[in-house]
Amino acid sequence: MGTGLTFGVLGPLEVRARSGLIHVGGPQIRALLALLLIRPGQVMSLSTLVASLWSGDAPPSAERTARTYISRLRMALAPVTGRPDPGPSIVTAPPGYLLRTDPLSVDAPRFEQLAVAGRQALTRNDPVTARSHLCNALRLWRGDAFAEFTDVPLLRAEASRLEEVRLSAVENRLQSELRIGMGPDLVAELDGLVTAHPLRERLWVQLMTALYRSGRQAEALSAYQRARTLLADELGLEPSLELVDTHRRILAQDPKLLPAGGPGIATALRVRTAAPAESAGSAPTRGPTRQPQPALQPQPTPQPRPAPAPAPEAPVSKPVAGTPPIAPDRRRSRLAVRLRPAGTVLARALSRPCVRALARGLGRGLAALGRGALACASVISARVRAWWTCGPGESLADMK
Repeated sequence: MGTGLTFGVLGPLEVRARSGLIHVGGPQIRALLALLLIRPGQVMSLSTLVASLWSGDAPPSAERTARTYISRLRMALAPVTGRPDPGPSIVTAPPGYLLRTDPLSVDAPRFEQLAVAGRQALTRNDPVTARSHLCNALRLWRGDAFAEFTDVPLLRAEASRLEEVRLSAVENRLQSELRIGMGPDLVAELDGLVTAHPLRERLWVQLMTALYRSGRQAEALSAYQRARTLLADELGLEPSLELVDTHRRILAQDPKLLPAGGPGIATALRVRTAAPAESAGSAPTRGPTRQPQPALQPQPTPQPRPAPAPAPEAPVSKPVAGTPPIAPDRRRSRLAVRLRPAGTVLARALSRPCVRALARGLGRGLAALGRGALACASVISARVRAWWTCGPGESLADMK
């Protein structure tokens, strides 16, 4: 049933045989062939052909002229069919004509078949197969579909339909690549796509994901704000649920946004946050640091617990030398903690040689004076008080 020819409409119209490209005629004949290639193997009525070729303003001789174009097109295609009796590749079939060829000999149906296979593989969660089908499908495009026939309404409508299918295939291909684990390599392409097609929210979702995987979390959040503002200004709409959910997951640093087994964005963000602290002169910690314990540091007060039932007080045991006293209850423990600094100051003062000498002199004087001990004690006590007041960094106020 095939003619041995291949036809291309995803770009400038071309007819290719094994020997190379074939010239089929002038603009009207090329437009006639393009109309027949919209539905290869199916009949297109003569009235539709005439209305499309002359854009609704057909002359009285339009049908006869259209038949003449059909004859010339048959002559252009017949010598390359590879048969002794090639037979017509364009068949007359009421109410019009059809192009006798395998639909897959035309690049547009072949593209749509591969695009559907890629979408189905993506639905089955097979991103590798999906990417292979979709890449092969998109390679068939050589430019805008039916680009040279913008003045033919039927071909212009078909070109718009094919462009929509192409954009969906691009989105599916990008989705398959994100599922494989790609991200940074897609940012530039996605940035251009959202600029060219700003109302396609799926592209914004993919751009945000790719930016997040590249360690550019702030730019991913900025992309969401751009999309939200655009949708509100252009259409008065809020972002879709998918777009809002992606924004929420980026804020939460959802690990499911990252490729399986790939480097974590949270790790990169933590390293970026810790960098200023290290550059300020603090060396990075390589292991647990032992905190020095200060001398005579009071033991931490136990956390309060529910009060038990009242019980008789237990006798207080005498503290063992060299160990801190054990308080019988919280009130005594707090008192010990408060008095400990004063005791430390007194111990330091009594350890000085001059204070020890004064104490010995006080004892000898009291023994010698006898009845005049009180007066002598008053004088010596006044001298000790004066000395204590003039001590460096210490005063009697510290003992209160």
